[in-house]
Amino acid sequence: SNRPTLADTSAVSSSSGTASSGLPSISPTQATASSNLPSTSPTASSSSVSPSTVSSSAKPSTSSTVTPSIEPSISPTGYASKASKPPTTSSSLFLTTSPTTLSTVSPTEMSVGLHSTSQPSISSSAYPSSKPSMAPILSTPSPTTIRPTTSSFSSKPSMTPILSTTSPTTNRPTTSSRNAQFPYTLPAFRYQQWYKLDKTSQEIAMDKLHYTPITWNIAGGGFNPIEKKGWTTGLTSVERIGAIQLGFNQDTWDCFMNHYRTLAWDQLKEKTVVHQSYKALGWTRGHWESGSSNPESEDRWWEQLTYAQKTAANDICYFQDNWNAIDMNPNPSFFPHPLPEFRYVPWSELLDTKKGTARRMLNYTEDSWNLLQSNSLEIDETFYGLGSQQREGANELGFYPHTWDCHMNHYNAYYWKGFYGEMKLAIEALGWTVQSWDYAISEPATESQDWKELTAKQRAAATMLCYFREVWDDVPITEWYDYKKGVNTAVSPDGPMPVDIDMSIFIEARSHGNLR
Repeated sequence: SNRPTLADTSAVSSSSGTASSGLPSISPTQATASSNLPSTSPTASSSSVSPSTVSSSAKPSTSSTVTPSIEPSISPTGYASKASKPPTTSSSLFLTTSPTTLSTVSPTEMSVGLHSTSQPSISSSAYPSSKPSMAPILSTPSPTTIRPTTSSFSSKPSMTPILSTTSPTTNRPTTSSRNAQFPYTLPAFRYQQWYKLDKTSQEIAMDKLHYTPITWNIAGGGFNPIEKKGWTTGLTSVERIGAIQLGFNQDTWDCFMNHYRTLAWDQLKEKTVVHQSYKALGWTRGHWESGSSNPESEDRWWEQLTYAQKTAANDICYFQDNWNAIDMNPNPSFFPHPLPEFRYVPWSELLDTKKGTARRMLNYTEDSWNLLQSNSLEIDETFYGLGSQQREGANELGFYPHTWDCHMNHYNAYYWKGFYGEMKLAIEALGWTVQSWDYAISEPATESQDWKELTAKQRAAATMLCYFREVWDDVPITEWYDYKKGVNTAVSPDGPMPVDIDMSIFIEARSHGNLR
């Protein structure tokens, strides 16, 4: 699925600055305040970057038969539990609509990518979905579920249409928590963008809780492994002190950050409301302890949940923003997620350290770097579908789930059920159906068309999938890079939307309530 889960994420860990001396002094013993939570959990996991749960929304790898193509193959594999869930699209283009999880792929299922000239082979292995999974954190790593974000999107991608082409858009969290009934007070500071935090809070978050601006700006999904830790079963005394200084306590941390996923099933049963909430979402002991399958709710975005499921999710401190793992990173571009400018620099202009990371950890060569989608990883894998070392390498280069899934994979690895709202509308506008997407039964005419042959509305659809002309037409980076100025000449991170793109199909669909 496309929704990221706390169990499948990896973080870019860095620290800088020191906390101000004016902060209250808290002893380690104060930080370990008494709690009725069990002190240990046999299922607690380390902050490994390898996925922990698998859901059926991600499409199987197609590298063996797909020829490099720049056009999107729209099948979810990205953000953790939903059918390839944001975390994740970002708020500027996509509606924050659904979480993702990884699911098991049937050997008979086939995946097709936009603009691919041959049908991919089908692997019987499990692939991640795009929505973050709520699966328990298990000690034995297994593929994670991926759920898209809902702000600008998203792992779980945000499906909000671009309404303005003149002013930059910033991805901000939604206000879906206003009417939610949580068991504890919402730690609203956690769902603010990084730049809105005061300097002291930023230093605490970096030095004691290992956040970076990027990992902080992903609201949910556990992109920072610290969020997978239980208050008494994972956090160190220093980390608890940092959490307290930011404004957390044991109840708000375990509910809003890890949603009690570090507990064993029998421990959940001791917390009646928590246990009943997970059961209402379809969880059973078998799901919780096996780590190999997830309930259907894990493959749904927030907007796809029933009222009863949303109520149950509220009781374990989920709401739209953290269920969909929205992308709060500033996004002045007209794409759903911030433009990864570093990826549009020719190999010859990269620093040696960047080349080393790209070559050693992501199997890039000069040729595959300079021609987007000629590296099979870009076609076949969502961010959470990458191996742990590959995710680490992608992090080091500057990617995170939303930017990889949209700008690199273009949601090619997602399954049809992982599409929702404007993302689904975009895929359908390009001529895809569930049969052609999931089962390789023919492909739309747009797959063999150049950018100039697409209609203005089809170009808008491709833009929602993070395509632009040079990428769609397979033009090497070396042909659209200004070596003297050191910038790409194809697209600006904050430039106006081209006049040949007509976003009205998304604006009209939203105004008429036709998104689904």
